Amino acid sequence: MSQEVRKLKYSIKTGIDNITFLQEVDSCSGNIFFSTREGDRLDLKDQLSKYIFLTLKSEGEEMPAGYVTCQPEDAIRLSRYITVSE
Repeated sequence: MSQEVRKLKYSIKTGIDNITFLQEVDSCSGNIFFSTREGDRLDLKDQLSKYIFLTLKSEGEEMPAGYVTCQPEDAIRLSRYITVSE
């Protein structure tokens, strides 16, 4: 019987380099999703989703409202860019 690893929610830190963040996402082993407050879910390894994410980011807010979900080992890799959400 396989045991599913619980994915935690993370906030994206302010002031990060978005291109470097997305390059680091590409190097992760699991899926990395950004979920908006409205309930949309973007797969940050997908090119179209990356474009949408960057568009949300450029609409004036420092960071779009939402959270990242990923496996714990990927959270370690992304720790310069994300922090555990409350």
